Parts: sequence; structure tokens; C-alpha cells
Amino acid sequence: MSALDWFLTNAGEEELAEPIHQAHEDAVLGVSVEFTCAVGAESPTVVGHGYDSAGQPWSHGHLVYGALVATNHGFQPLDPIRVVDQAEWHIFGYHLLVRRALTELVGAELGLGWAAPAPDGSCEVTGLPARVLTEIQQPCRPLSEIGACWDSREPR
Repeated sequence: MSALDWFLTNAGEEELAEPIHQAHEDAVLGVSVEFTCAVGAESPTVVGHGYDSAGQPWSHGHLVYGALVATNHGFQPLDPIRVVDQAEWHIFGYHLLVRRALTELVGAELGLGWAAPAPDGSCEVTGLPARVLTEIQQPCRPLSEIGACWDSREPR
């Protein structure tokens, strides 16, 4: 969706790109609220980026949560197994919400389609012209290679 969004914006079709932005924002908000309730965390800080680690237009967001939950016995660490389990479900839910919000735009308005979902729920848009895909030719760097996402005490 990011390549399509970028292409539409650069082509002066902001009215077609706006629903993509809105679907992303709505899905991030929706899953962040649900995830917060599911793991017992405080509300997250949402950090959005318009580019990936290779500097390409790849819109994405990070939900940053504290690692402690307030209980009747003071602050306790979140259950890491529960956090991982719920994160997988909520990432899938994010992709589902985005697809649901954009299916009419992708299909009826633009004449494109969706590929089969990946295990994490993400889907590629099918039928994009090659000139759209040239916006995102380079692979982005894995999070494990991006220093800002590492705890400085962890070995690399």
C-alpha cells in the first residue's frame, strides 16, 4: 500500500491516497487499544515513519509500550509470553483492518486486487504497474540491524 500511496500522491491524486493514510491510522489506533487491554499495559506512544530503513517511501508505525503494569502489589513486569502471543494476533488484525477499509478503493476504484495473505496477515496489492513498484526496489534493513531499535546492553 505504501508504494501505491506514494505513487498516487506524486501523481496529484491525493484524494485517492488519503484513504490509505486514514486506513493505516485507524488500524494502528484500533489494534493499539485492543493490545493495551489484552496485555494490561498502559497506553502506548505511537511513532510513525513515512520511510523505511533504506529511505524508501514505506509508511509504518511503532507502538512503544512500557514493560510494567500497575497492580495492587505495585508495578510488575508484563508477561512476555502473553505480549508475544497477543502481538502476533494484533499485527494480523492490523492488516485485516487495513484490507477491509481499502478493498473498495483497491478493487472497484483502481481495478487492482489482493494476493493471498501471508502468515502475519499482510497482503500484497496485485496488478500494480511496474512504475509504481520502482518506488520500493531496495530491501529494507531488518530491525536487528537498526541501532535505534536495540537496547544498548544487548550484544549484537
